[in-house]
Amino acid sequence: MRNPGRDLARSAHETAEVISHGSTVGAGGLTDPGCPQAVPRALAERHSGTERIAEVSEPVEVVLETVVRCTEIDDNGHLNNAKYVEYLEWGREEWYDRQGFAYDRLRDLGAITVVVNLNVNFHEPCRQGDQLRIITWPQHHRHTSFVLAQRIERADGTVVGDAIVTLVTVDPNTRLARLLPEKFARLFPTMTEPLKGKVRP
Repeated sequence: MRNPGRDLARSAHETAEVISHGSTVGAGGLTDPGCPQAVPRALAERHSGTERIAEVSEPVEVVLETVVRCTEIDDNGHLNNAKYVEYLEWGREEWYDRQGFAYDRLRDLGAITVVVNLNVNFHEPCRQGDQLRIITWPQHHRHTSFVLAQRIERADGTVVGDAIVTLVTVDPNTRLARLLPEKFARLFPTMTEPLKGKVRP
Protein backbone atom coordinates (compact mmCIF):
# COMPACT_ATOMS: atom_id res chain seq x y z
CA MET A 1 0.00 0.00 0.00
CA ARG A 2 1.23 3.49 -0.72
CA ASN A 3 2.68 5.20 2.32
CA PRO A 4 1.85 8.91 2.65
CA GLY A 5 4.72 9.33 5.09
CA ARG A 6 7.47 8.69 2.58
CA ASP A 7 9.07 12.12 2.97
CA LEU A 8 12.17 10.29 4.24
CA ALA A 9 13.01 9.86 0.55
CA ARG A 10 13.54 13.59 0.18
CA SER A 11 17.00 15.01 0.87
CA ALA A 12 19.51 17.45 -0.52
CA HIS A 13 20.80 14.62 -2.71
CA GLU A 14 17.48 13.96 -4.39
CA THR A 15 15.92 15.81 -7.29
CA ALA A 16 13.35 14.87 -9.87
CA GLU A 17 12.83 15.68 -13.49
CA VAL A 18 10.41 14.60 -16.19
CA ILE A 19 11.51 13.34 -19.59
CA SER A 20 9.34 11.84 -22.29
CA HIS A 21 9.51 8.13 -23.04
CA GLY A 22 10.55 7.07 -26.53
CA SER A 23 7.41 5.37 -27.85
CA THR A 24 4.62 7.53 -29.33
CA VAL A 25 0.97 6.76 -29.98
CA GLY A 26 -1.22 9.27 -31.78
CA ALA A 27 -0.48 12.96 -32.21
CA GLY A 28 -1.41 16.33 -30.81
CA GLY A 29 -1.90 16.99 -27.14
CA LEU A 30 -4.40 17.63 -24.41
CA THR A 31 -3.84 19.13 -20.98
CA ASP A 32 -6.21 17.92 -18.28
CA PRO A 33 -7.25 21.01 -16.25
CA GLY A 34 -7.67 18.81 -13.21
CA CYS A 35 -4.10 17.57 -13.52
CA PRO A 36 -1.86 20.44 -14.67
CA GLN A 37 1.31 18.32 -14.61
CA ALA A 38 -0.15 15.52 -16.70
CA VAL A 39 1.70 14.60 -19.85
CA PRO A 40 0.30 16.06 -23.09
CA ARG A 41 -1.54 13.27 -24.83
CA ALA A 42 -3.73 12.42 -27.78
CA LEU A 43 -6.96 10.88 -26.58
CA ALA A 44 -8.82 8.67 -28.98
CA GLU A 45 -11.72 7.38 -26.94
CA ARG A 46 -14.39 5.01 -28.14
CA HIS A 47 -16.75 2.49 -26.66
CA SER A 48 -16.10 -1.11 -27.68
CA GLY A 49 -18.46 -3.50 -25.96
CA THR A 50 -18.17 -2.58 -22.31
CA GLU A 51 -14.79 -0.90 -22.20
CA ARG A 52 -13.45 2.54 -23.04
CA ILE A 53 -10.11 2.84 -24.81
CA ALA A 54 -7.87 5.84 -24.22
CA GLU A 55 -4.53 6.34 -25.94
CA VAL A 56 -1.72 8.42 -24.51
CA SER A 57 0.74 10.06 -26.88
CA GLU A 58 3.93 9.96 -24.83
CA PRO A 59 4.14 7.96 -21.60
CA VAL A 60 6.18 10.02 -19.16
CA GLU A 61 9.39 8.93 -17.46
CA VAL A 62 10.01 10.48 -14.07
CA VAL A 63 13.59 10.52 -12.80
CA LEU A 64 14.49 10.66 -9.12
CA GLU A 65 18.17 11.08 -8.24
CA THR A 66 19.76 9.84 -5.02
CA VAL A 67 23.13 8.78 -3.60
CA VAL A 68 23.99 5.54 -1.81
CA ARG A 69 24.65 6.25 1.86
CA CYS A 70 26.86 4.43 4.34
CA THR A 71 23.83 3.27 6.37
CA GLU A 72 22.49 1.41 3.31
CA ILE A 73 25.55 -0.80 2.86
CA ASP A 74 25.37 -4.39 4.13
CA ASP A 75 28.09 -6.75 5.45
CA ASN A 76 29.10 -7.59 1.88
CA GLY A 77 30.14 -4.01 1.27
CA HIS A 78 27.42 -3.14 -1.24
CA LEU A 79 23.87 -1.80 -1.28
CA ASN A 80 21.53 -4.27 0.39
CA ASN A 81 18.96 -5.81 -1.94
CA ALA A 82 16.08 -4.57 0.24
CA LYS A 83 17.23 -1.00 -0.43
CA TYR A 84 16.73 -1.49 -4.17
CA VAL A 85 13.07 -2.23 -3.41
CA GLU A 86 12.86 0.88 -1.23
CA TYR A 87 14.42 3.02 -3.96
CA LEU A 88 11.85 1.69 -6.42
CA GLU A 89 9.06 2.71 -4.04
CA TRP A 90 10.55 6.22 -3.83
CA GLY A 91 10.53 6.34 -7.62
CA ARG A 92 6.89 5.33 -7.82
CA GLU A 93 5.88 7.92 -5.24
CA GLU A 94 7.71 10.58 -7.26
CA TRP A 95 5.91 9.42 -10.41
CA TYR A 96 2.50 9.75 -8.73
CA ASP A 97 3.32 13.21 -7.41
CA ARG A 98 4.73 14.54 -10.67
CA GLN A 99 1.59 13.42 -12.52
CA GLY A 100 -0.61 15.28 -10.03
CA PHE A 101 -1.91 12.14 -8.34
CA ALA A 102 -0.44 12.28 -4.86
CA TYR A 103 -1.90 9.97 -2.23
CA ASP A 104 -4.54 12.43 -1.01
CA ARG A 105 -5.82 13.22 -4.50
CA LEU A 106 -6.24 9.57 -5.43
CA ARG A 107 -8.01 8.92 -2.13
CA ASP A 108 -10.34 11.84 -2.84
CA LEU A 109 -11.14 10.09 -6.13
CA GLY A 110 -12.11 6.99 -4.14
CA ALA A 111 -8.98 4.92 -4.73
CA ILE A 112 -5.78 3.82 -3.12
CA THR A 113 -3.16 1.65 -4.83
CA VAL A 114 -1.59 -1.57 -3.58
CA VAL A 115 1.27 -3.59 -5.04
CA VAL A 116 0.24 -7.12 -6.01
CA ASN A 117 3.33 -8.20 -7.94
CA LEU A 118 6.93 -7.00 -7.99
CA ASN A 119 9.55 -8.51 -10.30
CA VAL A 120 13.05 -7.16 -9.69
CA ASN A 121 16.27 -7.95 -11.54
CA PHE A 122 19.57 -7.08 -9.86
CA HIS A 123 22.25 -6.42 -12.48
CA GLU A 124 25.13 -4.65 -10.74
CA PRO A 125 26.22 -4.00 -7.13
CA CYS A 126 26.06 -0.43 -5.83
CA ARG A 127 28.51 1.00 -3.34
CA GLN A 128 28.65 3.97 -0.98
CA GLY A 129 28.71 7.26 -2.83
CA ASP A 130 27.24 5.92 -6.09
CA GLN A 131 25.01 8.50 -7.75
CA LEU A 132 21.82 6.77 -8.91
CA ARG A 133 18.82 7.62 -11.07
CA ILE A 134 15.50 5.88 -10.37
CA ILE A 135 13.41 6.02 -13.53
CA THR A 136 9.69 5.18 -13.59
CA TRP A 137 7.21 5.13 -16.46
CA PRO A 138 3.73 3.69 -17.19
CA GLN A 139 3.38 0.53 -19.26
CA HIS A 140 -0.35 -0.18 -19.49
CA HIS A 141 -3.55 -0.51 -17.52
CA ARG A 142 -6.49 -2.85 -17.39
CA HIS A 143 -9.79 -2.27 -15.63
CA THR A 144 -8.66 -2.38 -12.01
CA SER A 145 -4.88 -2.73 -12.35
CA PHE A 146 -1.93 -0.99 -13.92
CA VAL A 147 1.75 -1.69 -14.54
CA LEU A 148 4.72 0.60 -13.95
CA ALA A 149 8.18 -0.16 -15.34
CA GLN A 150 11.26 1.00 -13.48
CA ARG A 151 15.02 0.93 -13.70
CA ILE A 152 17.86 2.12 -11.50
CA GLU A 153 21.00 3.33 -13.22
CA ARG A 154 24.28 4.97 -12.32
CA ALA A 155 25.15 8.46 -13.49
CA ASP A 156 27.07 6.92 -16.44
CA GLY A 157 23.93 5.10 -17.61
CA THR A 158 24.86 1.62 -16.34
CA VAL A 159 21.67 -0.18 -15.35
CA VAL A 160 22.05 -1.69 -11.88
CA GLY A 161 18.50 -2.97 -11.53
CA ASP A 162 15.07 -2.96 -13.16
CA ALA A 163 11.56 -3.91 -12.18
CA ILE A 164 8.02 -4.46 -13.41
CA VAL A 165 5.41 -3.57 -10.80
CA THR A 166 1.71 -4.45 -10.97
CA LEU A 167 -0.67 -2.47 -8.77
CA VAL A 168 -4.41 -2.62 -8.16
CA THR A 169 -6.74 0.27 -7.34
CA VAL A 170 -8.75 -0.44 -4.20
CA ASP A 171 -11.68 1.32 -2.57
CA PRO A 172 -10.27 2.74 0.71
CA ASN A 173 -13.47 1.92 2.60
CA THR A 174 -14.43 -1.54 1.31
CA ARG A 175 -10.86 -2.64 0.49
CA LEU A 176 -12.21 -4.21 -2.69
CA ALA A 177 -10.76 -3.73 -6.16
CA ARG A 178 -12.36 -0.91 -8.14
CA LEU A 179 -12.04 0.60 -11.59
CA LEU A 180 -9.15 3.02 -12.14
CA PRO A 181 -10.32 6.64 -11.82
CA GLU A 182 -10.79 7.88 -15.39
CA LYS A 183 -8.33 10.77 -15.18
CA PHE A 184 -5.67 8.51 -13.69
CA ALA A 185 -6.23 5.84 -16.36
CA ARG A 186 -5.46 8.41 -19.07
CA LEU A 187 -1.81 8.36 -18.05
CA PHE A 188 -1.44 4.82 -19.42
CA PRO A 189 -1.50 3.11 -22.78
CA THR A 190 -4.40 0.65 -22.65
CA MET A 191 -4.09 -3.12 -22.89
CA THR A 192 -7.54 -3.95 -24.16
CA GLU A 193 -9.56 -6.93 -23.05
CA PRO A 194 -13.29 -7.63 -22.61
CA LEU A 195 -14.76 -7.06 -19.18
CA LYS A 196 -15.36 -10.35 -17.39
CA GLY A 197 -17.82 -10.55 -14.53
CA LYS A 198 -18.78 -7.60 -12.40
CA VAL A 199 -16.41 -4.98 -11.07
CA ARG A 200 -17.50 -2.89 -8.12
CA PRO A 201 -17.56 0.84 -8.97
